[in-house]
Amino acid sequence: MPTPLFSWAAPARSPWRLAPLLLLLACAPKTRPAALSPAVPTLYAGLLQPQAPGAAAGPIPRAVQDEATRLLVQRGLTPTVLPEGALRDGLGPARTHPQRLAYLAGEAKGAGLLVMMETEALFYAQIEGRNRWTVRVRLSISPQDDLNQALVEEFEVPVFLQFLHEKEDRAVEEAGPLIARRLAAALDQVVAARAAAPR
Repeated sequence: MPTPLFSWAAPARSPWRLAPLLLLLACAPKTRPAALSPAVPTLYAGLLQPQAPGAAAGPIPRAVQDEATRLLVQRGLTPTVLPEGALRDGLGPARTHPQRLAYLAGEAKGAGLLVMMETEALFYAQIEGRNRWTVRVRLSISPQDDLNQALVEEFEVPVFLQFLHEKEDRAVEEAGPLIARRLAAALDQVVAARAAAPR
């Protein structure tokens, strides 16, 4: 069983002690992330690997994909989403991570960047009537013409689902906000590096 990454038991705090901080955060100006100009064409693929033996890989939940493409656009990247048929055939369960990136590079058709999000969700245990899942994520951002320069981050997100009929796609959807935060931070690294690179 995967080891939980976070402690779910938190000490009780008075909401009144947090009120000034929450008000300050709400009023703080929100800065827009740095964006590349001109925009960089980007091929994006979001993959959910099911646990059923022999099951084909499929796209990540729509809500997670929509947030990922929004983050790309926000940073001056023009995303093209890999079609579902190419995703199932080219990024299937038998392929290694380098093979998947190489396949994506071959499908890029002029894209300057590749962004790949690989996910899988594993049932962990039932705890106090709720179902604990662990969502594993691997984010890859790479220049299309140099896969050796890929930025790769791997992490796990523990989530709780209420109903037994909720499966892998619902677990990934529940992990979506944290996945988005990690993707945004990785994109900011890549955008900063490209902006600083000599032209």
